[in-house]
Amino acid sequence: MTSSARGTPLRLPVAVAPLLDALCLILFVAAGRQSHDVQGGAPWFLVVVWPLLVGWFVAALVTQLYVLRDRAWLRMAATVLVGVAIA
Repeated sequence: MTSSARGTPLRLPVAVAPLLDALCLILFVAAGRQSHDVQGGAPWFLVVVWPLLVGWFVAALVTQLYVLRDRAWLRMAATVLVGVAIA
């Protein structure tokens, strides 16, 4: 969460964080395609991106990443580890 000039947190709608996470994962896969010089169209992209998205959001549900605010960094780290393991 970012802060305003006064140091108070900006309040974003609850749905924004998961949407931004999904966008980041999609951009990560797109960047990986270019850096690994993979040739393929939409089918390749979907084959690679769907396990990452499913893994991430299953882990986020288990850790309650988007629900609880306490121990946010611990929840994020657990989501990354479990999400990658699932993918």
